[in-house]
Amino acid sequence: MTEHKELSDLEVKVFSIAGNEICTVKVPRDITLKGLKDKVSRAARCTVTGPDSFCFGAETWENGSSKPLQSLQVHTVEVTWVKTEGMHVGDEYFYTGPGLNGIERGDVGQISPGDDGSISSHLCYRRVFFPRANVTLMVHQSQLSRCLPSPKALPLGCRVGDIFFYTGPPRRGCNGSMLKPGTRGEVVEAGLIEDSVRMRFDEFRCLCSVEFRSLAKEPPQLRRWTLLKLLKRFVSRLCWRFNR
Repeated sequence: MTEHKELSDLEVKVFSIAGNEICTVKVPRDITLKGLKDKVSRAARCTVTGPDSFCFGAETWENGSSKPLQSLQVHTVEVTWVKTEGMHVGDEYFYTGPGLNGIERGDVGQISPGDDGSISSHLCYRRVFFPRANVTLMVHQSQLSRCLPSPKALPLGCRVGDIFFYTGPPRRGCNGSMLKPGTRGEVVEAGLIEDSVRMRFDEFRCLCSVEFRSLAKEPPQLRRWTLLKLLKRFVSRLCWRFNR
């Protein structure tokens, strides 16, 4: 029984063409090539597309429904990941652009059927389906990446999850909702523009990029009241000194 268990799982080490080790995954021997690609994509945080292939010795694994590991009588396999150029229907990519129609940076999108590469190709746009938001958008290919975008550095003085209040001018969102001064929000990630953050505000459905200087730890009314109180205290002390 123990021997059968050891034979049921196989360790696959994935290398780049340059010989750098990318990741190691443990998979059942009867896994399909498509399933193996999904495992490697999650482990490497980088998408293995449909046309990509794995090379094992003189063999090249390309058929997604095949089970190339099933007949191997070893415990560890080393394969080389051969990436293909261009974008193809069914390929998955990470979105790296700003928030748009419910899509967030880092969301996974799939090149939709019907986009054969010629649609708006002179503008380098691709039709992409985003399953999390259940929406299809035309996205510039510069905002699509195989690899999960790394988080940008946040401005000094804030962390992901911190609560701030908006102090800037009123802003209208893509769905018509209004972001008003005093609205409470939570920091989600760094913004694309320097010294900005992306916020999720109460009663404002869209993620919003805001300059850090337009945020405060206290609501604007409370801040004004606090400043007024400090000003009165300063004036009273100044008057007391002059009257001594």
